[in-house]
Amino acid sequence: LTAQEHKVIDALFEMLIQSAQTQTQVFTHRDYHSRNLMLLEHNDIGILDFQDAVWGPITYDLVSMIRDCYIVWPNPQVEKWGLAFYNMLPKQHKQNTPFALFMRWFDLMGLQRHLKAIFIFARKSLRDQDPRYLEDIPRGLRNHGVNTPIIHAEDISKGFLLLSDFGQTLYLSALSQDNCDQLYQRAMHELIKIQSCEKIDNYDIPRFD
Repeated sequence: LTAQEHKVIDALFEMLIQSAQTQTQVFTHRDYHSRNLMLLEHNDIGILDFQDAVWGPITYDLVSMIRDCYIVWPNPQVEKWGLAFYNMLPKQHKQNTPFALFMRWFDLMGLQRHLKAIFIFARKSLRDQDPRYLEDIPRGLRNHGVNTPIIHAEDISKGFLLLSDFGQTLYLSALSQDNCDQLYQRAMHELIKIQSCEKIDNYDIPRFD
């Protein structure tokens, strides 16, 4: 890359950082998408994969869900769901933010997330030898009414976990043009619960970076 190209990239990264830091910071799953949402009986949702959870920007998980890497929706539909989620937000999370600014945050967060998706990160349990998130985060979220798997038996040294059975129906395989409004509405309500979680007992959630 030339010096000018490096300068342009640095300016882009700085813009993305400022946008993320300006947003309301909430509990962020960080992988809230169709391969980590399980469709259960009665349209309940089971939620998997918590190892990257942080305190982060309020639009991050919404971007993960409706600008999913694995399924593409038309922009007008994405904007409609963005407005529906914005209208669900509690006052303390909305903080008088106009919808136009919220969607600008959303678009820039989508760019940041998809840039990040280019790279492969070691999972926290391998990188930090810290498997506590496997128990503490799901337990903490269950206390807020979020349907997370229960660990019935484990041997982390051998990579063994016996979890409650969420079945085999991923959102990715269940979503269609006919049911997407209903299923995403349900997933948004679960996301509001997740974002309302202010702490996890016995676990220090890192900040978004």
